[in-house]
Amino acid sequence: MSKLLNDLSRVLLKQFLVLLLIIGVFALGYFFRKDIQISYHKWGEASALKSMRKYNMQDQEKYQRIQDKFDKHRNALIKLGYLEKRLFETEILSVGTPEFEKVLAEFRERHTNCSYSIGDRGEHKISITCRKDFMPTWEELIKKYDVPSDNPNEDG
Repeated sequence: MSKLLNDLSRVLLKQFLVLLLIIGVFALGYFFRKDIQISYHKWGEASALKSMRKYNMQDQEKYQRIQDKFDKHRNALIKLGYLEKRLFETEILSVGTPEFEKVLAEFRERHTNCSYSIGDRGEHKISITCRKDFMPTWEELIKKYDVPSDNPNEDG
């Protein structure tokens, strides 16, 4: 009888430890769910971007599906607060101008290996999506370069 009780207590102890382990894993997942979600969506965004570069609009239908996946992951990262999307309304600055190229060069100099995306939303409207902690740099650079030229002969 003693051996049976010993075996039973050992089995119950093992089951209890497995149950504690499972509860611990779920608790960790719960407490770090935002980090896990961010990691998942960053991976999904990078994977979709890699596929978009691979297909390079050769197959329009497939490219559009991949673009939709990219947008889904990008929007999820914005919703989770990892990325921020902001529309800057400027006076003279536009995407593709020499002044904007200066903005890009200075940003890249300050933040090497930083991922961002830029959208041209019409005349003097620039959409930028990047990590929240880099947005103040964009704001500073756009203010710095969004000034009329001192030279009256230049268009601006």
